[in-house]
Amino acid sequence: MFTGLSGSGKSSLAFDTIFAEGQRRYVESLSAYARQFLGQVDRPDVDFIEGLSPAVSIDQKSTNRNPRSTVGTITEIY
Repeated sequence: MFTGLSGSGKSSLAFDTIFAEGQRRYVESLSAYARQFLGQVDRPDVDFIEGLSPAVSIDQKSTNRNPRSTVGTITEIY
């Protein structure tokens, strides 16, 4: 969870840096055969990130506006 003033870079940090690196590491872990079907995932502009697991990104705008929605129901991984 990120908090801060509007315009302070919360979304950029979450999506453009942390999620991008988690996604890149996940794609890198796939076999060469599987990677051939995916586009090139660029390395974010960051010096060092340690202990990052594969990531799921859910933008607030992509929810179905159901107040009972959870990460599991939105991503259909329940």
